[in-house]
Amino acid sequence: MENVSKSEYLSALAIVERYHKQLHAQIDFLSCHKTPIEDWFANLPEEPSGRLKNILFHNPPFEYLEDITKYQFLRQRNAGEVTWTEFEKLKNISREVKE
Repeated sequence: MENVSKSEYLSALAIVERYHKQLHAQIDFLSCHKTPIEDWFANLPEEPSGRLKNILFHNPPFEYLEDITKYQFLRQRNAGEVTWTEFEKLKNISREVKE
C-alpha cells in the first residue's frame, strides 16, 4: 500500500470541497426552476376539475408541479386513477403550450 502525503490529502480534500459547492449550486439552480402549483393552474388552457383542484391545493405536500409523484398523489383523499389521468393530461398540454 502506497502512503499518501499530507499535500496530496489536502489537494484531494480541496477537490471534494469544490465538488460539494458545485452540487449545491446545481441543486439551487434546479429548485429555482420548479413550477409552483398556483402558477401552473393560472396558465392552464382548460379548467381542471374541482376534485383535482382540491387534491393539489388542500394537501401541503404539493408545492411544486415537478415534485408530484403518482404514489404521493394517489395517497391523497379522493384521489384516484381518473384524477391522476386528468392531472397527467393537463401536465402534457401545459408542456406543449410552453414549447
